[in-house]
Amino acid sequence: MANKKKSIPAKRVRGDATTDESDSDDGDRGGCTVLAKVGKAIHEGQKIQLEWTKKPEIPCGEHKTTFYSYIGIIARERVNINYKDWYDLPEQLLDEVYEFIAKGFVVLEHRKNWILSRAGTRWRAWKARLRKNWLYRSIGIIREKPPKDYPWILQIDWDKFIKYCTSKEFKELSETNRKRQIRRHLAIEEGDLGINILRKSLKKS
Repeated sequence: MANKKKSIPAKRVRGDATTDESDSDDGDRGGCTVLAKVGKAIHEGQKIQLEWTKKPEIPCGEHKTTFYSYIGIIARERVNINYKDWYDLPEQLLDEVYEFIAKGFVVLEHRKNWILSRAGTRWRAWKARLRKNWLYRSIGIIREKPPKDYPWILQIDWDKFIKYCTSKEFKELSETNRKRQIRRHLAIEEGDLGINILRKSLKKS
């Protein structure tokens, strides 16, 4: 007789935004270990207990890193690499991604959109690594076969990915994003400079 999945209320603890590591990405390290840990819990009909800070409500505590890593694993394995943007995903696929994540962890249901936004961040970071580390065998030489590290990427999808990543459209978009990032960094630096000048003037007054 199969075990019934235990329903455990999510824990909330005191905390602040500094505990949020959702925008960092640890690459593909430890993926097998994470899958084994979460898979064991699911097989036993259990969910891994997460602690959540009160404001904002984000994961913290012992299993936080495992949770973020698992989000990345599910996003890259369930979402095709040829979606141009996370916001292009159909609602049904987003629900599927969320259900896979929630199957192994005690999550706050009203934080579904936040969890999916973290999945999007991880998915975009992984696609960036694909382009940077796997698209070319060496300078100017395209890798014609999908990486063996990612066996779920079909040849037809890899061919389409190559075509788009080497297209004029993508190069123009990349240049636009690069300039936008430079402007953002400059704005931050100018803001910090302005704050420092203001602090010095206040000290003198």
